[in-house]
Amino acid sequence: MTAKQTMTTKTSTLRFAAIQMTPELGNVDANLRKALALVQEAIAAEAEWIVLPEFFTTGMAFDDSLLNGHQPLDGEPVKRLQSVATQSGVTIGGSFLAESQSHVYNTFVLVTPDGQVFSHDKDFPSGPIEHAYYAGAEDAEFLRLLRERGIDISDRSIPARATNNASGQFVTNNARIGVALCWEMIRHRTVARLRSKVDVVLGCSAWPTIDPDVGFPGMTRDEVIQLNTTLVHMVQQAPRQLAELLGVPVIHANLVGPVRSTKLFDRTVDVVTRFCGDSRIVDCHGRTLARRSSDEGEGILVSDVALEHAEPLELNRDAFWIPDMPPMLQSLWYDQGAVGRRYYLDHVCPYRQERAVGAAPSRFRKGD
Repeated sequence: MTAKQTMTTKTSTLRFAAIQMTPELGNVDANLRKALALVQEAIAAEAEWIVLPEFFTTGMAFDDSLLNGHQPLDGEPVKRLQSVATQSGVTIGGSFLAESQSHVYNTFVLVTPDGQVFSHDKDFPSGPIEHAYYAGAEDAEFLRLLRERGIDISDRSIPARATNNASGQFVTNNARIGVALCWEMIRHRTVARLRSKVDVVLGCSAWPTIDPDVGFPGMTRDEVIQLNTTLVHMVQQAPRQLAELLGVPVIHANLVGPVRSTKLFDRTVDVVTRFCGDSRIVDCHGRTLARRSSDEGEGILVSDVALEHAEPLELNRDAFWIPDMPPMLQSLWYDQGAVGRRYYLDHVCPYRQERAVGAAPSRFRKGD
């Protein structure tokens, strides 16, 4: 099919909330308090399902505070969400930097009223800063993509977490759930793994733009402005496009507000990013049911969502990206992503190993 058709089976209606929040960079305790306060607002609005943003415990930027921002997969963030879920009878999901085995992953957890915990690790980090702080769940595939582009990088593949649910599909008592983290939402491979297998998609992002007055290395101010226009358009369209390609509703929670990356990679250049906000709930046809713009700042958006299925648009299995991806963004994703990955392997992993054995870490002291 090349056009959407009328909806098919109507299964049920659930009340969803998406949380849009401004993080305090690297401050897990403060961000948990804020996230849980916003969760309580959603519960007061009678939400049954609540979606937190990506990196809701830390935010995301290049900053030393993130080196100690990761939490055990079964640690405090999950325990606190479980407590609220079981006491209030709600289901809550969101992603954070989760330590598992010898690496850190960007893990989406979904906790249910009966105490169950489902988890999915993001397949590839999005861009250089994310690559610097966690490992992709499909690292070998990312290396293959880099080799196809002729990017010279070590073949030190990072193993996936043994218990990762790579499909991002969870079955609960009242719905088949799909999960897509940030740029997972804009790739056809995500559509392929979820198509005809889910009733609703929970999406969460830390989707940034760049402050043009501060700039980004190697880019002119006009290029940064052009890039920002593209990024804002992408975040606005991503839930709609994903819903149209899957024929199911999409709930998308995003971070909002500014954050500074301090001395990016070579420790000489600062970059200021601004999370886009524009969290959104759309139905199975991609029509907006609720939205919170960037200007509205942090808060909640709530809507009753019918878990209806529409005939999906045709899937282009030969394409990688769903939207048009300009060369500038492809370079950030591939070439600069490879730079961030090297940084994770060469600097962050040794730091974590030193800390694990109780030694005073020799790298990344403030001001280094």
